[in-house]
Amino acid sequence: DLQRGDLDIVSVSAEQREDGVWFVVEFAKPVRSPEGQVTELGQTPLEKLARHGFFTFNVDIYVDTDRIAGAGLVETVPGRGVVIDRGYAWEKAIVLTPRPDIARTMLQMYFDDQFEAEVRSRKGRVSKDEIDQVEKRSEKQVEDLYFFPTRVRVAGRRVEFLVPLEFLSGVPKESWAYTVLVT
Repeated sequence: DLQRGDLDIVSVSAEQREDGVWFVVEFAKPVRSPEGQVTELGQTPLEKLARHGFFTFNVDIYVDTDRIAGAGLVETVPGRGVVIDRGYAWEKAIVLTPRPDIARTMLQMYFDDQFEAEVRSRKGRVSKDEIDQVEKRSEKQVEDLYFFPTRVRVAGRRVEFLVPLEFLSGVPKESWAYTVLVT
């Protein structure tokens, strides 16, 4: 479903409004709508799965709020195959995806596996209580570091999405750095 130039980003901006910070990503070409598309398996209407008006891409915005080289994370969302330069190590990640609930759950499951493996390597086995602690730790990790927008507007070449100020821990500052990936 992709053609040359579909994933080319022309601009990214953020604007504080009454309800939070609206990020705007503008592409070189119009965003393809899932309306009228069906899945290859089962012929399910795509708009039932991708309910936010797009289906061919993800946009990750990694926000370096402190601008201290190496203070923060450099790993992107698992599976992206990209590492951020340590000079822009990030504190917050915004992950725009057509299926945010599923993406959030999958990320939490990824951390469940990582944290459980840590416990298993230390103790040899993992108890039920430790599994509960692992799941709580994973949930907190995702809650603190990642935001999956659900208020999304698509018009032509632009995608706008809301990020609460609480997630960003304040109003974006000009001193912040942003690394933007589209996959």
